[in-house]
Amino acid sequence: MKHTPGKWNVDNVFIVSNDDELIAQIDPISEDATSVYMRNPKEARANARLIAAGPELLVVCKRVVNEVLGTGEIYWQCKQAIAKAEGNQ
Repeated sequence: MKHTPGKWNVDNVFIVSNDDELIAQIDPISEDATSVYMRNPKEARANARLIAAGPELLVVCKRVVNEVLGTGEIYWQCKQAIAKAEGNQ
């Protein structure tokens, strides 16, 4: 099963899909994900795996930006993903 499609956004303490579907809730004190919501259990597990992979994906995006010439679509997509992950978008 695949994760919830589309871009995800942070809205206060919630991670929501572009169609405002609730994906996860963040504890405002610890900033940890406290709940992963689901349409079905397989999709919730896929969403949880994607959230768990986030730190490693961020490292790879940073490597791409640092090691690849600053041109091309992948370079700019990585720059945008880094900005979003770090709250600078």
